[in-house]
Amino acid sequence: MFLKKISSKSAEHSGFRLQLFATFPRIRQALRQLGLAWIVVLSMLSINPDVATAAVPPNFEDTFVTSVSGPTDVTWTADGRMLIIGKGGPLRIYTNGTLLPTPAIDLTARLCTVGEQGLVGIVVHPNFATNHYIYLYYTYNKFNNTCPESQVDGPVDRFSRFTLPDTNIIDPASEVVLFETAPRYRNHHTGGDPKFGKDGYIYITVGDAGGQSLGWPQDMGRLSGKLLRITDTGGIPADNPFTGSGTARCNVGGVLRQALPREQNARRFTHPVCAIPSARLWIPTQPGCTFTSMTWGNIPGRRSAKDRSRGETMAGPCARGPV
Repeated sequence: MFLKKISSKSAEHSGFRLQLFATFPRIRQALRQLGLAWIVVLSMLSINPDVATAAVPPNFEDTFVTSVSGPTDVTWTADGRMLIIGKGGPLRIYTNGTLLPTPAIDLTARLCTVGEQGLVGIVVHPNFATNHYIYLYYTYNKFNNTCPESQVDGPVDRFSRFTLPDTNIIDPASEVVLFETAPRYRNHHTGGDPKFGKDGYIYITVGDAGGQSLGWPQDMGRLSGKLLRITDTGGIPADNPFTGSGTARCNVGGVLRQALPREQNARRFTHPVCAIPSARLWIPTQPGCTFTSMTWGNIPGRRSAKDRSRGETMAGPCARGPV
């Protein structure tokens, strides 16, 4: 499926509206042949379905689906359930034409949501039909405090696996934590966009948590400001170049020893191939910047790159110094 998410902030609207765009028959048939039948648009519009919306692109239809609060991401299970996560912590399920009244799980009590923090990422396991695994990326109030901006006791970013049964209610005890970052320096630059590649690995953007001024994206001892590649159980891929003598696991304290070349403040990305070594990723960074195309060990396009401690430091027209 091809997903398109659009977020537009407006002081005049306090609610959110989820819309489904379906193409006209001939285009819809062509998209189905490619497995791209639906495009989902998340927009910060009024929750009132009758409020006028912006004109849709030519050859598209605008069909109201449901209203949700503060959506940050959306995906589907193999059996057709639409999973919608909200910044404040709920995971809502839309199935059989209905938005279920009870969230599948609500992480509100364990989250920090100030700024760009919160429940921000979701991905479904390719073998969901047999294992029922989904993965969530969220900002965890690890020290049970007021969520300060602090390198000592600030919140951490956490990536976890959960089991979503046919009852549509997730047991919180099913959580398996795959990794956590070190405490966040600031409440922005969260990242948190997980994707499964065709190679079976999970690729995850981890924001620099405002630590770009501290050199966190270039620090090979931190997860912050990196694009990670892990197995579906949180393990290290066999061909990971950042292993061996002098390295250590990073899944608990945020000590980096496995990563792809790093992008400052990578937010969302697409991964259409993911077959190493010919993988190519398209990554937007700062608002208003063009996409960066990245391949394993090579970064083509407008940005320049140089080796630094077996990693790469990048700079370009959208970068604020080295990233």
